[in-house]
Amino acid sequence: MSLLVIISLPAVALEKLTDTEVLKIQAIAGCVDDVYYQGGYEEGDEDRTMLIDTMLSLFELPAYDEEYLYLEVEYDGKLSSEVYYQCISGQREFLEETAASLGIAAQ
Repeated sequence: MSLLVIISLPAVALEKLTDTEVLKIQAIAGCVDDVYYQGGYEEGDEDRTMLIDTMLSLFELPAYDEEYLYLEVEYDGKLSSEVYYQCISGQREFLEETAASLGIAAQ
């Protein structure tokens, strides 16, 4: 008799990032969620992910993965605030253009 063992592995392993990079990703995702998803979002929302990815590319960061939101990193309030502000103000026009192209309206 043989025994079948199934091992579950994540489809894609998270890229190893510095605390600073993770904090930036968290700030950008927070910015997008605050502007466009105050009412919440469906898990796996492809438009949300595309909007976050677009903003991450401006900061030369890797593609978004929801798991980055749950990583514990050393908090740097100044850095987090600066990145959030850059997303919500400095790059706001680009954020709005990208959202409009995806049919996403601010809430």
